[in-house]
Amino acid sequence: MAEFPSSLPAIAMLNSMAGRDFESALDRHVAWGLEWLDLKDFIFGKSIADLTDDELSVAAQMIKARGLSVYCLSTSLFADNVEIGEDNFRANHLSKVSRVLEIAQALSPTFIRLVAASTSERQNVPDAVAHIRTHAPWLFALYDEAISQIHEAGYTPVIENETQGCIVSRPQEALDFFEALTNREAAKFTWDVVNMWQAGTFPSLGAYEALRPILGYIHYKGGQAERANGPLKWRSSLEEASWPVAEITAAVLRDKACNAICLNPPHGAPRPSESHTNWTQDDLEYLRALVSEAHKS
Repeated sequence: MAEFPSSLPAIAMLNSMAGRDFESALDRHVAWGLEWLDLKDFIFGKSIADLTDDELSVAAQMIKARGLSVYCLSTSLFADNVEIGEDNFRANHLSKVSRVLEIAQALSPTFIRLVAASTSERQNVPDAVAHIRTHAPWLFALYDEAISQIHEAGYTPVIENETQGCIVSRPQEALDFFEALTNREAAKFTWDVVNMWQAGTFPSLGAYEALRPILGYIHYKGGQAERANGPLKWRSSLEEASWPVAEITAAVLRDKACNAICLNPPHGAPRPSESHTNWTQDDLEYLRALVSEAHKS
């Protein structure tokens, strides 16, 4: 596992943001001065957990040859509605952890991502974690099994919130979710800021402060509302986002709350007059400027 630079947090990026051709995307990471990869999909046209042994070997060699390191394996494990039932979760998600750990052995990540599950009843339940405790308590046991396997293999499991339907749609639900886990101390929370916004919680310093005890990783992306603190409407660059990017970044650095911030593509609908849709380099430079400014203050 590679060592972090002395100035924290490091900046990572989903590999596909640099292009859907894996080799070219790695080259762009190098050209943009990035050292850390968050691997998710478009790796030889596949998601991370679907790589064959030969593809994995080639990918590892390509990454090493460029002096890059893998920060997170962003799997889609547990990204499903709880209504499919325990047996399907075991077969479709938990059973695949062992293969992900084989992949991790070749790539040496720091984090392995699990996704916070969803429920088709989300709109009908004000507290989704309480709903799961009553109607699908087996889910927490499956997360505990996955967390144990990942932790015992030497990696840190991180659980990321998704958008509509996610059982973790506000900070208190995230805290309650972790409280329901037996192995909570072995895992961390990935706060995808805009995902939680889409699920109903506007990003704020208050949300960050609430999540800080379980926080291990943060995903940033652009997006704009039509009114103050309103729902996400339009996609945008990170600099033009409606949520307080600079203030939250300053607080994260002040508190040394995580070792890396990961850039994601913006969410929201394109504006009718939009002509510029690829903000990747702009977002990278803006985030670098924020990190640099926060370190000075």
